[in-house]
This record gives sequence, structure tokens and C-alpha cells, in this order.
Amino acid sequence: MPVPDWSGRHIAYVHAIESGRRLFIADLTGSHAYQIPTPNDVCQIFGWSQDDRYLAFAQAPPVFPPATDEPTIAWLTLYDSQSHQVWRIGNLPAVAEGSATWLTEHRLFYSLHKLGSDYTEKFIYDVDMQTATKVRNYLSDFVLYGTNAGVYFDHGNLRSCRLDTTNYPPVVSLSAFPPNTFEQIRWLQYRPETATFLFCARKTNSDWRCLYEFDTETSRLNQLTTRATYNGQCLGRGYAYVGNTNNQFFLALRPGRPEEATNLFTGGNVTTYAASRDGRKVFAIASTNVEPPGLWEYDIAMKSLQNLVKGQTQSWQAATLAAPQEHCLKSFDGVEIHYFVTPPATMVKNLATTNRFPVVLYLPPATWQFQHGFDLPAEFYANLDCWYVAVNYRGGDGYGRQFAQLQNTANAARDALAVLDQIAMNRCVDARRVILSSESSGGEEVLELLRSQPDRWRGAMLHHPAMGAGDAESLPTNTPPLFIVAGSMERFLPGLQEFTEAANQRGLKAELHIQAASGHETFNTDRIKETLLQELDFVGRVLP
Repeated sequence: MPVPDWSGRHIAYVHAIESGRRLFIADLTGSHAYQIPTPNDVCQIFGWSQDDRYLAFAQAPPVFPPATDEPTIAWLTLYDSQSHQVWRIGNLPAVAEGSATWLTEHRLFYSLHKLGSDYTEKFIYDVDMQTATKVRNYLSDFVLYGTNAGVYFDHGNLRSCRLDTTNYPPVVSLSAFPPNTFEQIRWLQYRPETATFLFCARKTNSDWRCLYEFDTETSRLNQLTTRATYNGQCLGRGYAYVGNTNNQFFLALRPGRPEEATNLFTGGNVTTYAASRDGRKVFAIASTNVEPPGLWEYDIAMKSLQNLVKGQTQSWQAATLAAPQEHCLKSFDGVEIHYFVTPPATMVKNLATTNRFPVVLYLPPATWQFQHGFDLPAEFYANLDCWYVAVNYRGGDGYGRQFAQLQNTANAARDALAVLDQIAMNRCVDARRVILSSESSGGEEVLELLRSQPDRWRGAMLHHPAMGAGDAESLPTNTPPLFIVAGSMERFLPGLQEFTEAANQRGLKAELHIQAASGHETFNTDRIKETLLQELDFVGRVLP
């Protein structure tokens, strides 16, 4: 998330460069950005102290303990804008330090979860004394309510409690919603000027997550949106949120005056955003089309959108930027399935071509979805003159709860087959040369397709799947070659090593590529480039 300081002159953000995800600060007065030296990947930015001197953020460790994932461990770190020093709050290696909130200019309230522990401890860190004092256990994510109280959700209702005590004073209930009113409550915010709370939630038995406002003085609950709402934030006396229309995410701004309402990035995609302290500007990591997302500033009063930092450090030279096109079809049983087609670069430059191009058929994780926007693998394979077809199969996220509840591996695989049959009617699609590709839990659908129709594929590329020796034994003997990627420190690695060994013992062709110093995900562009080059070699061998 981009995080503006209190003065509105600087904004901190994370940018992926060759060495990984690093911390940058843009000077909004001089329109330039500079990097803050950090030894490791930056996971999250928490915010500036009220005097704009200190910036709190979390970094990942250089090496993860065995059988853990990248998000498991995060080290709370401070940057001093006066001395330009960077230092960790603590020194424990296997901890997740997060949910940091500035109580005062130099007092920081944060959480610490030790790896293997079943609870979270809360501390107050004094920057001047550089000491941390434990004050609570078990407090969930919260918003600041004054200078010494937090508000959080507990059993579907808003509760308030003091922060600086170990004696667990009485919890004060701020709302009295009937039991089971909400589920999936997210992004709680507090607007002190009006004593109102803003949050996103899905009502029980409702299909969509919506934005709600709760007035503590009148106990009135007001629903502000009707469907597919993410990351609601206060915007002066109004509000903002990310809307989703068939996985094309836009930024909706609803300031206090109706004439200032607008939707931004409707032709592109928004990743995250933040409003300035005075509610006059909004900063977003977003794109206007399918270019790599950059840092943008929108002035509400002037109605002007300005690109502060481009998403790419070099201009396009040999590459062609191909835009994914969304389509939908009814699958074998009538369920509507959405899918995205990124065309080969040759077709982008010459629509009259009669060449036939191979297909990379991508199945995302069930907890995610392919979106309209810049996607590195899609652009990579489009520039290799492949069709890149991403299927948002049943059970995936982004189309409401009813669609997500249809999760079924066999039927999801049939969704992918239906999409392939559909695009095969295009004269420029070579349906005899198809490579399967997946990420994380999308590997389950790939395994199903390999079992059911192994002769239909030239190969399969599985990124960070959860597989073991039993999965290898379930594959038929005519399974095509497999390309598998795993992080050296993710929990799935031992199972993938067993899978590869068992597959090769049965005479199948399976190769395991391990990304060094990586968990289930990696943001290090050097490692991503290395993996893409390994894939390129694999594709060249299986697609003659």
C-alpha cells in the first residue's frame, strides 16, 4: 500500500527491482523518488509517526526456517528520516511482527507472534528509549480509538479496550449487531470527526462483500455499496473503495460532494491505494491499461490524475504489450465460466496472419483469479508467440460466494476443457500443442487433467503445488513431461521432492527447479527471470 506522510510531502511505497521488493519514498514536492536501503524484501508498510520522522515497515528475513512460508515471518523495522538509519525493533529470528500503529510521535504499538506459538503478544515500543514493553496478549487487528484504546471485531461486533495494560480491563461493546449478522469482516477504519466506523463485510447468506458505515452515536448501520467491494477507506467525510467487475478492479471515490464522485482505472487495474490525511488526494498503485502498475496521484478538487512513478524502469524495446481479452462461456452443466485470452505478439502486430500458434492453458489458485491487467507470464508467452489462456474456473475467488462454493476439482478441470474446446475453433489456435500451467492450488486441476486426458497435453508447468509421491503414482504412464517449481524454504518442498523421485522411478519425465532463498512466493526479479528462462528451455523441448 502507498503510505503518505502527515505533511503530504512524501509517500512511501514498495517497488520490485532486481534484488527484490524494496522500500522507496517519493518526494511529492520535487516529483522524484529514492530508495531506502534495506537488506531484505519489504513485506508491508505500517505508517509514519505523527511528526513524519519515523517510518515503520516489515521486512522478510534473508533465510526462513525449514518448512515455513514467506509470509510467516516478518521483522518490524524503523527508518529515521533525519539520520537515515534503518534498524529492527527486536532480534528474535522466527517471529511475525506486525499490526504496528503509532500511538504518539515516538510510541509504537505492535504485535509479535513467535513461530510455533498459539497466541500473539502486544508491545509498546519507545523510540527514544529504544525499549519494548509487553502490555497485552490476544488482541486481534484493530484501529486506534483515541491514543490509548483500540477497536476490533469480536464475534461479529465492535469492541473497545485499553492498550497499555496486562490486567485485561472490561471490554466495551460499541455495537449490538444480531448474532451471525456478518462474516468476513475486513478493513476496519475509524473516522473521529463523525464518530463512525467503516468496514467491508459480507452478511450471512449474502453472495457479495459490501461496504458499511456504523454510527456509534445513533447505532445506525448504513450499507454503502451493493457488491464486490474491497478495501474501503475514509475519504474526508466520504469514502473510497476498490470495486470489482469481472476481475477488472477499479478505484471508486465518493467524497462528501456528489459532483466529485468518480471511478478511476476502469480500463486498467488497481492493486492498492491510500488517501491523504486531509482527504484531498488519493494515491494508488494501479495501471490505466495493461502496462505494469505504477504510482499515481489523484487530486479530488482539481480532478487531475498524475503518474508519479512508472511501473517499469526501462522502456519497451523488443517486447510487444498484449492485452488480455475477457470472455465467458457456459460449461458442460450450464455454469458460466470467465476466461482471459492474451494473443500471440504476431497477431497483435498482424491480425491478418494465418499462422497457427500453440497454447499455454493457465489455471490460477482457487483463492485467486486471473485479472485484467499486466501479467508477466502472460506477456512472456505472448511474446514467444503462444496463446496465453487463463481460466477462472468454478470455485475460484472474485465472482461471489455461490460461485466459490461450487469448488470441485473434477468439474473445474472440465471447465478448462470447455474453454480449450471453445478457443480451438479459432483457426490460429493449434490445439494439438497445449501446455498446462498452474500456480499453488491450481495444480490440483492440472493433475486432474493429466489423469483424465494425458494425451491432450505436450507438457505441464506446476508452480509451487502441493503434491507428494501418491500423486505421482496416480498419473498414467503416458503423462507428458512435467516442469515443477518450488521455493527452497516452502513447506511443500519435501513433498515435491518425493513426487519427482516417484515420478521418475515410474519412467515419467519430471524435473524439479528450486528457487534459492524463497518461500511459497518470490518477489526477487532475478529469481523470477531465472525461472522464466528455465521454462523457456522446457517449452522449447516439448513444443517442437
